[in-house]
Amino acid sequence: MKVASPLLAGLALCLAAGCQDTTPIYLRYDRPAAYPIPADVRKVAVADFAATPPGSPWGGIAADRLVGLMDTMQKRFGRYTLVDRKHLAAVLDERDLQLAVADDADAVRLGRIAKVDAVVYGAVVTSTKDERVLNPDGAPGLRRTANVQVAYHLVDVRTARVVCARAVVAGYDSASPQPILAAPAGALPPVATVLGRLIDDCNQQFTALISPHFDVSTVYLQVGKTKASRDGNQFAKEGAWADAIELYRRGLREQPDDHATAYNLGLCHEATGDLAQARTWYDKAAHMHPDRKYIKARQRVDRERRLAASAGGKPTVRAIVQPEY
Repeated sequence: MKVASPLLAGLALCLAAGCQDTTPIYLRYDRPAAYPIPADVRKVAVADFAATPPGSPWGGIAADRLVGLMDTMQKRFGRYTLVDRKHLAAVLDERDLQLAVADDADAVRLGRIAKVDAVVYGAVVTSTKDERVLNPDGAPGLRRTANVQVAYHLVDVRTARVVCARAVVAGYDSASPQPILAAPAGALPPVATVLGRLIDDCNQQFTALISPHFDVSTVYLQVGKTKASRDGNQFAKEGAWADAIELYRRGLREQPDDHATAYNLGLCHEATGDLAQARTWYDKAAHMHPDRKYIKARQRVDRERRLAASAGGKPTVRAIVQPEY
């Protein structure tokens, strides 16, 4: 009697259960600013942020990373012109002034010197703690927690009015079931990596308030039960969505209960901006097989349709396929 190889057995299990393709697809949704920033606020300078504890480098790092993020959004949406922080520091040095800003009056003064419409300034508070714990298996371990709070102010230089003020908090706990940063078993990510990630999270939340921005979801095709469905994956990974849709429909005619292929159909429709059809196919996949990713996909398109409707427009999505090399 012949014994099936582990490879063939794994393939059979994969086809039966619906495995995941390894190529990520990024779904990027464009969104408007949450705050009604005056349209004539165009040129913006970002001052050094105050930092606690004193002497911490994270104030300057937070400001630099905020400029980088806003510049990324500027290239996509053309909303703001960002003043180069090195140039700004040089201009202030000539006047024997510092890039740090303590209050709104300082921000207005800086903005007039830099000849900008608005200035962003703020304060960063960082804290970290390591403590020895017992792991679930009884072995000694180390738990790392960290918190970052950033208070942001966007000041209109011409009116001396605060256009947006918001305090944003982000936290990390290595003991969380799904920590935001992965690390090898028994290891912890460096403190600088953790704080940098938390500051980036805070900056993203603030940027979403004052600037058009995009939100990215990473998704993966599923491996269907038929050759037509698997061929559809190859077309989808090249961004040939219409061809993929045709093959997935053929696969479902051959295997009507193939939840993986139904999900892939939803993903293709979402990638092409047809969120109503995407929702229909995600719903069918979830009813065939209540997998968490199918349910989350359905929730995602519901959220995007709701957000677009509240902004008075249609969802704008772009699908980006990660090359396999």
